[in-house]
Amino acid sequence: MKRWEEIKNNIQSFNQNEIEEIEIVAKFVNRIVDRRKELGLSQRDLAEMVGIKQAAIARFERAGVVPRMDTFLKIIKPLGLLVELTENKRIASPEKVENTMKDYLVRTIERDCPICNRIHSLEERSRITQAVVKGEVVEYEEKYYLCSDTDEDENEFVPAGLMDENLQKARNAYRLRKSLQLDE
Repeated sequence: MKRWEEIKNNIQSFNQNEIEEIEIVAKFVNRIVDRRKELGLSQRDLAEMVGIKQAAIARFERAGVVPRMDTFLKIIKPLGLLVELTENKRIASPEKVENTMKDYLVRTIERDCPICNRIHSLEERSRITQAVVKGEVVEYEEKYYLCSDTDEDENEFVPAGLMDENLQKARNAYRLRKSLQLDE
């Protein structure tokens, strides 16, 4: 598995805010993997302690899926890790960023599901959410897939292509707010 430091210099298509977000996730993942190994635990051992499938730990450790906060906290607890929040001095206003969850079904499609590792019907869903772009909160439409065939806490995922579309929508929402030219 490549570490963030090894791939960071090859990134060219992300802006500074996106790189910072990736760095935060990479730091979390690297610390969790290091701690798991320090304790001599396998992915399966940690999964059993947390009550999720080993595949979910593997996806998280490859940064393929970022778990929800409740699952994340379950993962770090048996490792003896804590999350510490500090003030980000770069964000101009402390506006609350939240997911407004105006959620609706776009379509149902048949595709490979990384959550349960098989091909089946998935819901493509859309919701209005918010993101911080260059220190400003913007609202945009986010698409994602929902696996209803799992009993795991983590039942949503966003493949890379869809993530690119979502990031583009957030950037365009920012550009629209600033009366800048929109990306195609």
